[in-house]
Amino acid sequence: MTSLLEGIKALAIGAGSLSTGASTLSAGLHSANTGAAALDEGAGKLQGGLSQLSEGTTKLDDGLGQLTEGGEKLKAGTGTLASKVTELVAGAGQLADGSTAVADGAKKISGGTHSLAEGIAAAYNGAYQLDT
Repeated sequence: MTSLLEGIKALAIGAGSLSTGASTLSAGLHSANTGAAALDEGAGKLQGGLSQLSEGTTKLDDGLGQLTEGGEKLKAGTGTLASKVTELVAGAGQLADGSTAVADGAKKISGGTHSLAEGIAAAYNGAYQLDT
């Protein structure tokens, strides 16, 4: 009977170890369940973040397209500006030449007016001498 008692004693010790192991297993499963819930929440956030990243990439692509289009317009506008500046410089040269011609004409008008005044004075003097 001693063997039976020793076997029961060993079974009791084993049952205690099994109970402790079951508690440890239960705590581990609870911890794993908590971790799985956190992982699920993180995966949801990751999915949301990936959607935002996708939207941001689309906006970036649109913005780069607008930037490229704006750069092309700027380049075309710069070419137009350069040709218009060339026209402006040519026009300024024509204006300078025209101003010189106008100044020369004004001098001739002034000289003609002076000659006219002298002629009127001479006519007056001549008419006065004829009258006296």
